[in-house]
Parts: sequence; C-alpha cells; structure tokens
Amino acid sequence: MRQKLTPTHYLLALSLIPGLGGTKIKHLVNHVESLEAVFKLTDAQLRKIPTIGPKLSGLIKDARKYLERASESLERAGSCGVRVLNFLEDSYPSRLKTIFDCPPVIFVAGNFDLEAERSVAIVGTRKATAYGRKVTEDIVKALQEFNPLVVSGLAYGIDIAAHKAALRCGLQTLGVMGTGIDSVYPKEHRSIAQKMLKQGGVVTENDFGVTADPRRFPARNRLIAGLSDVVVVVEAAERGGALITGHLANDYDREVYAVPGGLNMEFSRGCNKLVSKNQARLFCSVDQLVEEMGWGEISRKKPGAQLFMDNVEMSEDERRIVQVLREHRDHLHVDQLGWHVQLKTSKLLALLLQMELKGMLKMKMGNYVSL
Repeated sequence: MRQKLTPTHYLLALSLIPGLGGTKIKHLVNHVESLEAVFKLTDAQLRKIPTIGPKLSGLIKDARKYLERASESLERAGSCGVRVLNFLEDSYPSRLKTIFDCPPVIFVAGNFDLEAERSVAIVGTRKATAYGRKVTEDIVKALQEFNPLVVSGLAYGIDIAAHKAALRCGLQTLGVMGTGIDSVYPKEHRSIAQKMLKQGGVVTENDFGVTADPRRFPARNRLIAGLSDVVVVVEAAERGGALITGHLANDYDREVYAVPGGLNMEFSRGCNKLVSKNQARLFCSVDQLVEEMGWGEISRKKPGAQLFMDNVEMSEDERRIVQVLREHRDHLHVDQLGWHVQLKTSKLLALLLQMELKGMLKMKMGNYVSL
C-alpha cells in the first residue's frame, strides 16, 4: 500500500468487518498496544478477547482486504472534501463520544460546527400531518434566537420539515444518514441536502457506496440522539423510527420531549405513549424547553463550580478523570470514561464513589458521570 496507514485507516478497516461493531472494536483497542497490532494478533489471541468469537477472529485475521478498502475510501473522501473522523481524535464530536456505542469512524460533509453550543433533534413520522409540520416549523422558528444546531434524519415527513424550517430560519442543520455519504435517501431530498452542505451538513457512519437498507436506520437513529442535547418527537405512531430515537435518547441520558396530540390521531399515539410511560416530558412550548434546558442562561455552569474544582485536593487519577469529563462536556458513560483514563473498572468505580462523596461529581441514570 502506498499510503502511510493512520489510526483512521485501521479503525475504518475494522468497522468494515461484518459483525464487528463499535463496542467490540473498543474491546479490541483496549487489549492491544496499538491499532496496527490488532491486525497481527493470532487466532488464539483474538479469541481470548471478550465478545470476539471464532467467526470474528477469522475475519479479523483476514483483514488486509478491509485495509485496502479503507485506503480507497479515505482517498475518495479526500478528493471530494469529505472529512473522516475517528473516535480517538479531538475533532470527533464530543457529544457522540459520550454514547457507549459511538461509531469508531464517521464521514462528515458540509459547513457546520460539530461542537455547537446547543443542539436539538427534531424527529417524527414519515407520514406527517399538517398539524405535525406546522408544529415543527413553529418550534424551529421559536428556537431561532438561541441558534441551535437542528439535527434530523433527512427522511420524509417531520425530518425534512425540520431541515427546511432550519434553512429558512438561517440555522445550521445536520442530516444524519443511514446510507453512505454519496447516497442521499430518499433521492427526492438531494436538493435539500445540497443546500444543507452550505448551511449545515450531513454525517454518516457508513462507507461510500452503502445504499438504503431498513436494517441500518435504527443505527442511524442512535447518532441522531447522540449528536443532540435534547430530542423532540413531534409525531409518531405506536411503533417506528422516531420512538426508537426517543428510547435511545433516554438511554444516553438526553432530554426527550413529546408533542401531545388527540387520542384519535394515529401519529400522536407514540408521543402520548412516551409521556404516559415517563419516557418523555410533555412538550408545551419552546419557552418550557429553553427554561428546562438552561438555554436562556449566560452559562450552564453553576457559579463557583470551576473555583471549587480548582481548589479541591485531588490525586493524579482524580485530576485525569476531571480533565476527561471537561473535555467531553462534563458528561460521559462509565465505560467510556474508563477507556479514556485507562483504569480498571474496580478502581475507577471506587474513585468515582470517593469523588461523589467529596461533591466533585455525580453518578446519573444509565451509568453516566457528570461534574
């Protein structure tokens, strides 16, 4: 291979192996000294790694073809202005790093801030009603003064209504794709996607050439949730992608709101169900969302919090934990935190308990840690 291989080459190659998802790749990374070493492990060594069985070990051993494909994809990305970011880089979105199953590599195109101060996902059914489209437009318009990144899935219905409203309001909008970055789905939304490249962008975890496949869209939905601070479900049937996004957002400790609707409205049943099961807050107004998210405040930080951290006595390990949490927007899953600070789970949990007793951090639902 002519190209000098980088961590992105190795991680992209691993992500191309069928059945080897982000969580298993993290297990691999945690058991080797370097990414290059993964491709030199014997079959016996691979099988000893948690979650890697005989089938995957065989595929990893035969991974040279995936390295070649990764090199081709990175060359193509470079030639068409697509950024390829891996989860070991500082440039990888910090919000996405906080979810335990974040993709090892993402493809990004466009002109938007990956670290936008505020980010809201607006999702819903593909069969949006006039009520749903109007509510979507009203929400985006009311959020305009707070300048959030508007995230959605480029699908028919509520998704595309959110993207269009953001463009009209001059807000950056991000389309999360379940296809390769060269394959907009549905094709009717290509012109909108092109406009978004100038006032936002698109992102995907899929390689070039990947076309629409229903099995990929639930995975796409986790990125929508992961890239957002808050998810608003506008309309949803009792089953569907929007509900999946809402459930995932709960798992990732994101705020979830659901727009209520009439009991006899098919595409409000999912929203009403989320609220009735305490899986989402009842969305009443943008003022409510802004107040509860603290978006109207000059700073989300409590006065004196930084001063407290600077003056409290800390061990070296505690300082590393605080530093990593600050780098990841003060919010990280325990598994991710352990991976970043390179501490055994038993020692990490003991330290976190001590730090919580000191008032330095708090443990939240879903095994998330915040300063």
